[in-house]
Amino acid sequence: MLYRPAVRALEVGGDWYDLVELPGDRLGVAVGDVVGHGLSAATVMGQLRSALSAASRSCGGPARALEILKLHADSVVGAENTTVASAVVDWDAHHITYGVAGHLPPALLRGDGTVEFLDRATDPPLGARCDPGPWPQAAVPFTKGAFLVLYPDGLIERRNEDIDTGLDRLAASLARHHGAGAEVLVDALLAALLPPTGADDDTALVIVPLQAPGHARPAPRSRPPAPERGARKVYSGASIVTGLPRS
Repeated sequence: MLYRPAVRALEVGGDWYDLVELPGDRLGVAVGDVVGHGLSAATVMGQLRSALSAASRSCGGPARALEILKLHADSVVGAENTTVASAVVDWDAHHITYGVAGHLPPALLRGDGTVEFLDRATDPPLGARCDPGPWPQAAVPFTKGAFLVLYPDGLIERRNEDIDTGLDRLAASLARHHGAGAEVLVDALLAALLPPTGADDDTALVIVPLQAPGHARPAPRSRPPAPERGARKVYSGASIVTGLPRS
C-alpha cells in the first residue's frame, strides 16, 4: 500500500485505504477518495473509512457494504460524490468479489502479464446514485502470480489527456513488470505513472499479491499498519509506503 500526498501542499488529503481480515479466510481491500483537501476532507474521510470497515466485517460482500456506506454518507456533510472501490479476496475459493462506486476500476495483473480492469460492477459516486436497487457486484478468479491493484485517479489522470490514455499507461506498466514483487511493482508504477513535476492529487496505491492454492501467505493482522511518513511495511503480503497521518 502506498499513500503519497499531492506536491502542492503537506495538508491531509481525502484519499483513504483499508485492509481488513474477514471471516472465512478472506481479505477486504478498499480505496476511496473524498472530494477536496484539508481538515474537512480528512474528517469526512475518517468517518467513511470507519463506516466501510465496519460494514465489510458484517456484510456478505462489497455490494452490501457499499449500500450501507451510502446510507451513512447521506448523513455526512461533505461526503457527496465520494468514490470508492471495494474488493474481497477469498483465498480458499481463489476469487475476488468487487464493487465500485464512481472510482476507477481495480486492475488484476495475471501471472502471464495480461491485465484485466474489473469494471463489471460499477455505479455512480456516493450521493449521485438515483436507482434504489441493489448495488452491483461481480467476481473474477485468480491464479498463481497474480496481483490485485487498487489506485486513485491522481495516479491516472493528467491535464489535457483522456482518461483512457492513463489507463492504457497503467496496463502497459503492469504488464511490463509482471514478474516483479510487490515493492518493486510499486516503485515501477510510480516511476511510470507520476508526472515529472509530481502528482496534482493524492496517491493511494494498494498492491496485493494473490497466492495460488497451497502457497503460504503472511499471518493475518488485526488492523492495517499506520507507519510514519515514508516507512515501508507489509500487511497480508501488500507492500506499504505511506504519507497518511495516523488516525
